[in-house]
Amino acid sequence: MNKIDTQLRKISSAGQMGLMTHAVVGYPSVRDMVQIIKAMTKAGIDFIELQIPFAHPVFEGPTLRCANQDALEGGMTAEQAMHLMYCLARVVDVSLLFMTYFKVVQDYGIKRFFEDAARALVLR
Repeated sequence: MNKIDTQLRKISSAGQMGLMTHAVVGYPSVRDMVQIIKAMTKAGIDFIELQIPFAHPVFEGPTLRCANQDALEGGMTAEQAMHLMYCLARVVDVSLLFMTYFKVVQDYGIKRFFEDAARALVLR
């Protein structure tokens, strides 16, 4: 059973609601984001959604639009986000999920994106 299903069953069997948080990869900086993710994990978050930044996040509010822009201006790329997911999956004990726009996946290469994402999350 995968990590997400395991956590969902744990939450359900305890009669609780799960909590998922969101972070834009590379915002406010890679270093700070990693510390934030570690703090979220320590606080008992069930799932963390990591958003790969996108240049035109038209469906986001102003806060996430600015965070996306800042992450991109800081040099964050989809390839770097994939590598960061790989590293984070090995140091935090929480389910990590990617969130992005299809254009990011398309530009990365659809098959390559899903192969790399699967590889990033396969542990040891």
